[in-house]
Amino acid sequence: MINSDDVKVICPEEGFTGNNEVIRAIQKMILITLLEEKKININQYNNAVEYLEKKYRQC
Repeated sequence: MINSDDVKVICPEEGFTGNNEVIRAIQKMILITLLEEKKININQYNNAVEYLEKKYRQC
């Protein structure tokens, strides 16, 4: 299990508001990690990726 002490997110730029492409890429990396660690199965992964694609297509 991953706890908050194991994860650090660093953003050196002040006032970083994010970019949809960057956010989507990070979310996909998280999903891949969860899949590799067997925290989710391939169906859950595929559903989540499909949801992300729909979500960011609307933006």
